[in-house]
This record gives sequence, structure tokens and C-alpha cells, in this order.
Amino acid sequence: MAAEAVGMQMAKDKLTGHKTGPISAGFKATKAEMKAQLLNNDEDSQEEMKKAKEVSCWDQWKYRAVFFIGCGLGAAFIGVALNQEDEKLNIMYGIFWFLFGLFAFGLNWNFASMLSLYNSANQIEETYRKAKDAVHSMKNNNDKYKEENEKLATNVGELKKTQGKLTNASKLLQGEVADLKKIQEKVVEMNERTFSMIKERETISGKQRRMITMQKEEQVLDF
Repeated sequence: MAAEAVGMQMAKDKLTGHKTGPISAGFKATKAEMKAQLLNNDEDSQEEMKKAKEVSCWDQWKYRAVFFIGCGLGAAFIGVALNQEDEKLNIMYGIFWFLFGLFAFGLNWNFASMLSLYNSANQIEETYRKAKDAVHSMKNNNDKYKEENEKLATNVGELKKTQGKLTNASKLLQGEVADLKKIQEKVVEMNERTFSMIKERETISGKQRRMITMQKEEQVLDF
């Protein structure tokens, strides 16, 4: 599987024009495979995460202590063997304790790596969840803004129609006001003519009364 992944990565780099060797391709393939396991969260990854979660700080420090003690005893036995004649047994003890210390170091390294992998997976999952929530929230806000923009556009269209109606009504009112002014001018002119006619009639009536009075006086004088 690893060789297949490396081969696929090298073929991919060759197609994309990137010049990479087997080591670089191996790193990329391992990184891609780990990323795929973390994202897919398959059964093997879940089992490894479960084991890593069960590791306590005491287990880590216990294996570290065994590593340091084993390496110390191994170095002590080897040092004693170099200063004594019967060095074969001491060298064997030294090699045994040294290998035991390395084994403890390997266990500690494995548990620490698994714990780090578990924490990284949790962080990736939490980051992915937050990003997903943020994207969902942004989508909802975008939909709300879009709906509000549509309502505003509708309101603007209605306001434009109302403005057009008000403009037409204002023009009609201006025309009616002009007509009313003309009618008022004609009424004033007619009133002036009426007053002139009344004055003329009063003048004529006065003349007629004087003529009647003069005729009556003449008739009296004739008798």
C-alpha cells in the first residue's frame, strides 16, 4: 500500500510538472494518507484514537522513567565491564538494560504520538465543525440579506411609482390652479362691467326722473 501510494504520488507530481524524488513523494503520500484517515475517520483511525485517549500522563512518565533507568543501568553495567576482568556478563546485562530502555522509549514514543494524533484529530474536527457552522451562518445571513434587498428593491419600485403619480397629480393641480386664476380674472372683469352698467343705469334713471319732473312743472305752468 505504501509503495502504491508513493508511486501514485510520483505519477501525480510528474503529470503536474513537479520534480520530486522517492523520498519527497513518500512524505507527501504519507501526509496525504494521514489526512485522508483523519478526514474519513475510518474504523482503524477510530480504534487508534480510542487507544490514545486511554493513555494517561502517568503511563507516559512511567515509560520515560523506565527508559532513563534502563539506559542508566545499561551504561553502568557497560562501564563496570570495561573496568573488570569478567566483562562478558556485565556487557550482556548492560546490553539487556539498554535494549529494555530503548523498548520503553519506543512505547512512550508510540503513546505520545498517538496522543498527539488524537489531539490533532480533535482540533481538526473542532475547526471543521466551527468552519461548517460559520459557513452555515454566513449562508443564512446571505439569504436574509438577499431577501431584504429584494424587499427594498420592491419598495423602491413602489416609491418610484408613487413619485410618478404625485408628479402627475402636481401637474394636474398646477393646471387647475392656472384655470382657476383665469376664471377669477374673468369674474373680476365681469364684476367691473356689471358695476359700470349699474352706474350707467343709475345715471340714465336720474336723467329720466329730471325729465319727468321738468314735464310736470311745464304742465303746471300751462294751467
